[in-house]
Amino acid sequence: MVRERNAGLVHPLSAYDRSKLPRLIDGKLVFSSALAQTREFASRFWQETNELMTQTIDRRNFQIAVITANTDRQDVTLPLFLDLSQYPIGDNKVAANTPIAYYSDKERELRLVDEKSGIEHAYIIASPYDEKGFSIIRDVALQYKYVLGAKFVTLLTPFMAYGRQEKNINNNTGNYDGKLLTAASEIAGLSSLIDRFIVFEPHSFATQAFAGEFGRPLLPLSPWKYLIEKVEEIESLDRGNLVAVRPDKGRSLAAKRLQKYLGLSENQSVSFDKERDETSKKTRLKDLNQKEQLRVKGKDAILYDDEGSSLGTMEQIAEKLTLYGVSSMTVILTHAKFTPGWESVVKKIIEKYKIKLKIYITDSREPITDVEKYIKDHPGIIRKISLTEFVRSIIEADIAGINFYEDPLFADYILQPGQNE
Repeated sequence: MVRERNAGLVHPLSAYDRSKLPRLIDGKLVFSSALAQTREFASRFWQETNELMTQTIDRRNFQIAVITANTDRQDVTLPLFLDLSQYPIGDNKVAANTPIAYYSDKERELRLVDEKSGIEHAYIIASPYDEKGFSIIRDVALQYKYVLGAKFVTLLTPFMAYGRQEKNINNNTGNYDGKLLTAASEIAGLSSLIDRFIVFEPHSFATQAFAGEFGRPLLPLSPWKYLIEKVEEIESLDRGNLVAVRPDKGRSLAAKRLQKYLGLSENQSVSFDKERDETSKKTRLKDLNQKEQLRVKGKDAILYDDEGSSLGTMEQIAEKLTLYGVSSMTVILTHAKFTPGWESVVKKIIEKYKIKLKIYITDSREPITDVEKYIKDHPGIIRKISLTEFVRSIIEADIAGINFYEDPLFADYILQPGQNE
């Protein structure tokens, strides 16, 4: 990432949002903000590799490998593997890993099934949410590069862990505290074997920037349009009665695009601002102003966010909205972490705040708690939308060699602000 202590970053300063650059303090490179590439640079960097592939390999000579596609996982890998097995993309069967076997000394043994030698490009699909997941990806990538002879390997992750761990400061004081840059570390570990990354809803711009620091382009995508189209297949949204709600004023580029896609005016949107209690160090939402409160009265609120964990922010929003007379909340979450306690939040929103609630989640990753049981026991509150079709569409477009940054069907999925955003 940093070749010499005084040399700074790998790419020129023009490649980055200058306001997010790290600073050298007492011999330490301090990341107080999430390092971010500009869209212009990221587009050029991605397309250079894209064009190199088109010039040097047959893009139709590829294989897809789906990792951890077995029945004890509740993420997109299993339905995707089954879908690709029945309806293959290209001429080769989809490959997968077998369940991990362990020797008596606890060392593991990994095997691939239906792997193909002589291919020029391998797509690895996986959702790593712990160190074991990243390790398996490295092993499979090495197999394709070293044993099977693939010239390019693309990693597509519907979910990639550690996106929050991109700063090395204390969030309260703003001072360097020795925190490890785990987001950079995992990207670094993969970059000797992975040529390109495609990541769905990375939590931070730093994921892409760190990949670039290690010489690899990363395409950050949000499935927001795919998800809202799926929601509208399930239920009819009264766009005239909708109000878009964002957790804070600057957050969620995808949420702003969703608002525009739904044709909602500025008078059909509100954004909460946050303030930190200096005593408790907890963050809370400020009240909406009087004009904004009138916008939500009697309306159906629609929210989009990259992930749901404890659902604490959703609870704070619901508490405010019920005071302002909102009618219902439709929440769309890409990554359903759902840490222990989220069920009580949902119950409180429905029973205490008296809000009609619907939550749409995806299978980008395996939830931490048993969401499937909740869905079975409480029908109609949470619905799961599989990302299988979206993953297929990205792979098929990439095989064709399209420029995602310029293509009218995909440019809005890219999580980097364009002009006037």
